Amino acid sequence: MTGKKGPLTGKKVSEKGYVIGNKIGQGGNGSVYEICNDSHAWKFPVVIKFFDCSKIHDKRKKENRYQRFCKEVETVTELQKNVTGVMKILDFNCPDKFPDNNMGAWYIMEKAKAFSVQDFGNLRERLVVLMELGKIIQEVHSYEKAHRDIKLENILMLNNEIKLSDFGLVWSINNNQERITNEGERVGPISILPPELAMIDLDDNNVDYRKSDVYLFAKVLWMVVKKDTWGFGGEYNRSRLQIYLSTEKYGEGIQTFEPIHKCLEQATKDCYWERISIDECLNYIQQQLDILDGKVYEEQLNKLSFCEKRMEMITQKKSDEVVYYDIREIKNYLIQMIRNSKICVYQEGMKESGRIIQVDNLEISEGERLLLQKHSSLVGNVEVEYLCRCIKVICSNKESNSVRFCIEEFNRTEVEKKYISYRESMQNSFNKHKYIALDEKMVMELIV
Repeated sequence: MTGKKGPLTGKKVSEKGYVIGNKIGQGGNGSVYEICNDSHAWKFPVVIKFFDCSKIHDKRKKENRYQRFCKEVETVTELQKNVTGVMKILDFNCPDKFPDNNMGAWYIMEKAKAFSVQDFGNLRERLVVLMELGKIIQEVHSYEKAHRDIKLENILMLNNEIKLSDFGLVWSINNNQERITNEGERVGPISILPPELAMIDLDDNNVDYRKSDVYLFAKVLWMVVKKDTWGFGGEYNRSRLQIYLSTEKYGEGIQTFEPIHKCLEQATKDCYWERISIDECLNYIQQQLDILDGKVYEEQLNKLSFCEKRMEMITQKKSDEVVYYDIREIKNYLIQMIRNSKICVYQEGMKESGRIIQVDNLEISEGERLLLQKHSSLVGNVEVEYLCRCIKVICSNKESNSVRFCIEEFNRTEVEKKYISYRESMQNSFNKHKYIALDEKMVMELIV
């Protein structure tokens, strides 16, 4: 016997004569006890889980919890006929009416060992067991169900095989019955909870919760690979160095973690509809296993390693400069800064001969060109307007005040005749013309 004595230790389950042993666990829907070996006919140790909601005082919440317990029993007894990785229920008792005591509803399972991230030696062993877990989830999903509570505590080892247990939060895609999670009730493992399981008053039928399983599986994947039992909240992002799986820090001669990075990134997106499926997760894990087993051609391996190092540079290293190419991003960036700065317009390499202009508004015209306008402070009419084609913005990290807009040459015949060329404006007193086309290759630099 293991565990400690509990309130039910020594009592007998009257219907079957099972004698209750020590208490070994407590879950959301009840408590778990051993059954004394000499009081049952099975040739292996078994445990019994009693429905217990004595700490809940609201009658409706109690009834919902009991419905969840009964649904768990119904789901598992159905799934276990075809899904070998589900922890089987050997016997159960679920009265039609809410039980009047904490021994009235129960189910029995074979006693299994708790899963531990420390039980497996190298990375390959851990990925193999994760593949087994993923395949169990894949089978559950094929029956249009979702577990919704995948975490280390609900993973068990039985005869050296991985098992998924505790289906107390199970969901079915075709379930049209009245909701059995209480309004305002968050479900699932708190520290690694996906956003949709943390939402208040969420209707069960609005979300495909199989994508919640994908999110939780990815978090378990990270914990097993990292040998970390706490996990992390939010999306997997390579810029978060405290959670990043680094080949250099990991050891074991791992050449690249790129398949695992992609799996974690795509499976932990905040928007559940953007996440990959459990099948795609398994494909990424298999690719990582193939790398470890030397089954990936050198050319492909080099591509994966290159991609990983390139992403490290982008997300983790401070660059000398940041470049924007999208015209709408350029507009948004510029409009936030023009009121607090002046603009120096000059040809490349001739900043000393540049001219200072001031604008207070800008738009995007036909042909993806920028219209920079300066309005009269008195009547609000356009005082002067500059037209240009900006191809990129460069923000230097070396020069704190340097933001440069690179202007591309264009044919002035492409625009309205009211615009004079930049060169003409320079020859005829730059600031006296209302419409000026910056039609040469040049630079606009913001000056504070």
